Amino acid sequence: MPFIGNILVGLGHVLQMFLQLYMFVVVCNVLISWINPGPINQFVLVLRALSEPALRPFRRLVSPYRYGIDVAPMLVILVLVFLQYAVARNLIVLGRMLGGGMP
Repeated sequence: MPFIGNILVGLGHVLQMFLQLYMFVVVCNVLISWINPGPINQFVLVLRALSEPALRPFRRLVSPYRYGIDVAPMLVILVLVFLQYAVARNLIVLGRMLGGGMP
């Protein structure tokens, strides 16, 4: 079943790249929030539109006003790293066990 194995290896790699890219977006959003650019900056609007849906549930869970620091980005990054190890890498391993990803 090398065909299914190749599909799983490919899905694992694509998921891993997507999670790394999303982690980069969250880190950029944090760095931009320290600078506090103008609210009409298109780059900032895109970053916030991409990262806020993931940050919002964690901000409701752990209010930044209660502790004085916003820990939501750290929690999102921890979840993304967990997904990289728990889902993406296991897809790659399973695909290789099925004979995929071999030259």
